[in-house]
Amino acid sequence: MFFTYYAEGEWLSSERLYPFLGNPVILEKYTQNFCNMNNVSLFFQMARPKMTKVSTYQSPSELIVDSAWPGRTVVNDWQVLRSVDEVDPDIIYQTTLLDVSVLFSVSKSGEVNAWIDDGSNSRSLSYTSNSLKTCVRYGYIWASLGDPNKSIFDIPEYEESDRRNIHAGTIRVNVSAPRVIENFLDLAHFAFVHPGSLGQEPYTEIKDYDVEIHEEGDEVRAQRCRVWQPLSNLIAKEGFEVDYIYRVPHPYCAILYKANAKYV
Repeated sequence: MFFTYYAEGEWLSSERLYPFLGNPVILEKYTQNFCNMNNVSLFFQMARPKMTKVSTYQSPSELIVDSAWPGRTVVNDWQVLRSVDEVDPDIIYQTTLLDVSVLFSVSKSGEVNAWIDDGSNSRSLSYTSNSLKTCVRYGYIWASLGDPNKSIFDIPEYEESDRRNIHAGTIRVNVSAPRVIENFLDLAHFAFVHPGSLGQEPYTEIKDYDVEIHEEGDEVRAQRCRVWQPLSNLIAKEGFEVDYIYRVPHPYCAILYKANAKYV
């Protein structure tokens, strides 16, 4: 399962609402039915920092003059704008990325354009120096407010021919991105939040597990994360101890594997 956040927003030429899956337990039971890569995304909202007027010599990040803007720490990272499945062609969408109002669109040929909404020409497709670098990977549209100094992290399983890669759903949550990732990595909540599926009292102990920092890939990896689950997937016949592996290759993205899950 690949887990990421992306920002709350609205598109400018439609009144349709984003899908909302109200019960995370139902969503998890649904996604457990697949032995492959599943994507779950969350929304969050933040306030807009102070901006300056667009000029021909400024880079996108230089438009942000607010010294207190916390996004400076990750300005050169790739960030997710939205799932490709949730975007219609030739429509301008508005969202908020690291406090910054951003507009983007996807052409019928699949070309992605994104630019900072400075309030001047925000509803046109004429780009100036406030255009952002973009790419599409793992079924998501990515953009950077700065100058990306590395490529997006690898998920080798995504490219395997026998995998079924799906966007499992989008859930609205009014929360900061670091808090979302922290909660996603918390093994101790299983027995209390997902009783009967991912955990069950009195099996609440979290055994010691291994945490490593992989400097080459610039990611944190936790292995041998063991938890007893009465129903680890919808076709499990009995409860057993499941071995999880967590990857955190990005401040706001996480990947998990069920290393010994039983499906028969």
